Amino acid sequence: MIRLSFLLAAALVLAAAVCPAQQTASIRASVQDSTGAVVGGADVRATNLETGQSLQTVSTLSGI
Repeated sequence: MIRLSFLLAAALVLAAAVCPAQQTASIRASVQDSTGAVVGGADVRATNLETGQSLQTVSTLSGI
């Protein structure tokens, strides 16, 4: 019984090590000029300062 418990515990530890945590995030914003009008077609870049990873996109016609 102790051996079965040990094997089960070892399997759980190995499974946790093999399956890393998934991290996700989202950003929702609108692009506006100095008068508050939306800017469509603007280049937008978001950068994770800790990892340096960045994502670039273009805003829609409604500035989103």
